[in-house]
Amino acid sequence: MKIRKSTFFRKVKSEFGPFEILADEGCEVSVFIDYISKLLVVRESTDEQRKSGKPYLPKMHILNPKNGDLISREEYEKYFDYSARRQRSEDGKWEIIVQRKIDQNGIDYIEESIKNLETNEELKPAKGVAFRQSNYESWIDRYHEEIERRKKLESKLTLDQHYAKCLDNLKPNDLIYKYCSKNKVYKLVFQENQFHLFTKDEIMNRDLNWDTVSQNKATYNSVDDFWKDLTSDPNWLEIYQTVPFNFGADKLIAKSIIQYHNDLVKGEFETSKYKLFHKWKNGVFTDTIKRSEYKQYCSNCKKLVFHNARYPKFICDDCTELITDKEGRRIEFYNTEPLGHGCQGYYIGTEQKEKYDSNIGYLDNKEVFAEEAHFGGIVIQLKE
Repeated sequence: MKIRKSTFFRKVKSEFGPFEILADEGCEVSVFIDYISKLLVVRESTDEQRKSGKPYLPKMHILNPKNGDLISREEYEKYFDYSARRQRSEDGKWEIIVQRKIDQNGIDYIEESIKNLETNEELKPAKGVAFRQSNYESWIDRYHEEIERRKKLESKLTLDQHYAKCLDNLKPNDLIYKYCSKNKVYKLVFQENQFHLFTKDEIMNRDLNWDTVSQNKATYNSVDDFWKDLTSDPNWLEIYQTVPFNFGADKLIAKSIIQYHNDLVKGEFETSKYKLFHKWKNGVFTDTIKRSEYKQYCSNCKKLVFHNARYPKFICDDCTELITDKEGRRIEFYNTEPLGHGCQGYYIGTEQKEKYDSNIGYLDNKEVFAEEAHFGGIVIQLKE
């Protein structure tokens, strides 16, 4: 790593000051301001480290953010508190001791000793990164956040509870849903204790006056009856498309649409059709419904997995462990760079030394493919 400073004859400026940080050949640097000390932290790694697919420890430098001067450990230690701090959870169940320490490589880290006060059991000490861009959250802080998260989740509604709530709030002339085809527009309205489907011959546009959509096409006793009629045509997703309105509001039709989604992903489906239907599901999104009401299944064994609309055909962890190459040798996939970037296959049992040069694997005579996940990590999906 080199630091080029500004001079009278050559002006240099970066986002941090009158200097710039240059990586050596075959290296890469990442730079950030430490939250506590406001010092400049530079992490340096080699191309070989990043491409290995293995964990590695970047070389670290601490700089004065005003002039780019390197700062020694003796100089920057005064910015930090290395004493032990005791913290107890609000419910009196847990106690931790948090301390900033220095490892055998001379690198700062944060250690947390965790104790269950009800059983006196001590958990394995947790270690965290000391130099950070944001404030450090302790194990107790995350414990409190998890309690609050669970309280919010428990206050959310099941599909049946949400439907009952919407039904109780239903009023005459309420607009239930809007959608369109290539040359028609439709709206479902609640009137005289029934649900009336009105239509009009018109191409959908932003300036459409929905009050003029008044030709009564059909009448239903329930929203579910309407939905069953709409989806009875095998090609309904290609014929109709949803018209967004009142995003995030509680809609009576949400139960019918989410249940349709749950049935769809439990069977065999085409990703192209799933993407078309995703717009219908998004149109009834509301934060009042429990996330657990949205179902998703492993595309291979059909075991229930967490819902991830971005990857509707991902496989579960159990099936991931069974992936092989064409000859039956088991393989695994890892990111090739820090922060979850890249995707590289390796043969299991070779300590990530023998590469598998493809992102296609085989599982129960089916093809699967691995790729870098949107927020880092690896995702493996069934190949169509």
